[in-house]
Amino acid sequence: MPKSILLADDDPNTLKVVIHFFKEFKKNYEVYHAPNGQIACSIAMQKCPDLIMMDWDMPIMNGLEATTYLKVQPETQHIPIVMITGQMLKDHHLEKAFEAGVVDYIRKPFNSTELIARINSALTLAESFKRNYAQKLEIEEKNQSLTTLYKKEKELLKTIIDHKARELSVLAMQISQKNELLHQVKCSLKQATHKDDIIEAIKSIEKHLSKGDDWKLFRTHFESVHPDFFKVLGQRYPQLNENELRLCAYVKMHLSNKEIAHLLNLSAKGMESARYRLKKRLRLRASQDLNQFVANI
Repeated sequence: MPKSILLADDDPNTLKVVIHFFKEFKKNYEVYHAPNGQIACSIAMQKCPDLIMMDWDMPIMNGLEATTYLKVQPETQHIPIVMITGQMLKDHHLEKAFEAGVVDYIRKPFNSTELIARINSALTLAESFKRNYAQKLEIEEKNQSLTTLYKKEKELLKTIIDHKARELSVLAMQISQKNELLHQVKCSLKQATHKDDIIEAIKSIEKHLSKGDDWKLFRTHFESVHPDFFKVLGQRYPQLNENELRLCAYVKMHLSNKEIAHLLNLSAKGMESARYRLKKRLRLRASQDLNQFVANI
């Protein structure tokens, strides 16, 4: 497949000379021509040639301006550009050209040997650019795929955690409601009679008021949502007892004092005392908020 070259030059004689040189060296190149930088940019965006030869001094848009434009376009930034110049020959001119993105330059008038050598060198460079550009795109595509996969996994994990958190809240409410109901039944029985069978019923109710089985089940669900919570508490505050750990867990869930009191089978006053003792155990100042402190663990 022949290589394609875009020649941007407002001098028709330059095009004739280049084509003649190609024939002389039997180089079968497909040549596009543009009379100014603006048209050259348009052709380059459409055709994506293997090489662009850009005259510096052109009307409407000169070669330097066109090069600067093409080097920021994703479709053309990888195409090597050789600057052709007949007047801009000083070092600071060439420095500007290289800063804009050209890979080589040819001074007018040029001879056939130099022209073909520069073109071949630039085309070899172009192949290298293409390979690197393709690898870059492949890497970017893989990174994008990994990013998308990560986002999906993150969303799935959040969904799972949200589901577990809802299960945990439901379980806590069930335990709280059960404790509240049993407590009410216990009070009613105490006021009604002291017969042996009723006393046994009261003992049975007391046995089930938020005892070990409920707490074990709750803790299992809680640790699936907050896996390191009890570990961190145990490391920082080994002096906390089981009831204080339970209180910390319920506070972590943002439950109200009334809800926590039902779960711990405490009165309102008992709940205040429990929170006060916990703050002392955690070495918190009176001004520090217990809920905020536990939430940050």
